[in-house]
Amino acid sequence: MEKNLSEMEVAKLLNKLFVRTILKIGKVESNKLTKEKSHIITLEKVSIIGEELGKEVLFSHSEIQQNINQLENLNSYENYFDALPKTICNFFQAFITVLQQQKQNVVNKKRLQRELPLKLFNTNQISKSTALLTSLILTITFPRIKIWLSHIILSICQKSKLLPYLREIFHSACIISYTKRHEKHLEHFRMYHIDPKENLIKESNI
Repeated sequence: MEKNLSEMEVAKLLNKLFVRTILKIGKVESNKLTKEKSHIITLEKVSIIGEELGKEVLFSHSEIQQNINQLENLNSYENYFDALPKTICNFFQAFITVLQQQKQNVVNKKRLQRELPLKLFNTNQISKSTALLTSLILTITFPRIKIWLSHIILSICQKSKLLPYLREIFHSACIISYTKRHEKHLEHFRMYHIDPKENLIKESNI
């Protein structure tokens, strides 16, 4: 009789353990699904984020006026970057950091397979991209304020001799992915492989 009772108690304990395990697994799966759904960004969320960010940029006018000297007259790049409005600046910095981290993870995975040294994370490049994008947004929002970086780009565009400097600015901020040396290689390649016969006009009335 005692043996039968013990077997019944063991069976009950096993049933309780089984039920709790099932409930625990179900809870984990439901939490996982909830987290996955919370990370999904809908078009409505994107529009709301854009509207709120646009309002914050407009409200940053007082902050810009406080740092107007550092934004219009450059003393150092660090002072210029620190004078930018924090809201829009932090947004672009976080946005670009996520993109660069994902790209670096892929690159380092390939480098590990080839037994090459890992590529270090370039925070200086992220700050340059952030400063450029933030400057352009501020110029669009407040065209009367002479944002230093935007006016430098405008001055360079007016003089053809300074266009190489514009290329360097865009390349340092990762706006373009190719360098001046790459352009020279392409130019030489096109010169050596051009066929003048292809440009001949072949018509009856020449």
